[in-house]
Amino acid sequence: PSSPGALIVIGKPSALVSSAAEASLSRLLGPGEWEWRTMVDQCGSPGDLGKASRVLLPGGRTLTLVLVPEVASRYNSPARPDAIAAKLSAVSEEGDALVIICCDDAGQA
Repeated sequence: PSSPGALIVIGKPSALVSSAAEASLSRLLGPGEWEWRTMVDQCGSPGDLGKASRVLLPGGRTLTLVLVPEVASRYNSPARPDAIAAKLSAVSEEGDALVIICCDDAGQA
């Protein structure tokens, strides 16, 4: 299959730096000079509403990292679909994109 033009990775910072997420993304992106934990750290705190950051990968593909807050109020879902929707609409891509959501719990998927 052909590679999508863009890759969007969504999750809480703790889920994004898990060994499972790092291993999956390494297989997907292949070897390179990118350092996943550094990218997540450089994005900074997601605050209460989430945060997005975009980088250009070798080969011209874009990687958009969407961080969602670690904590949710009792009125919000722990998966924070409100923050995900807000950030995705702000970083919408044209063309094909592969979206990966890293969850803490399978029940949040």
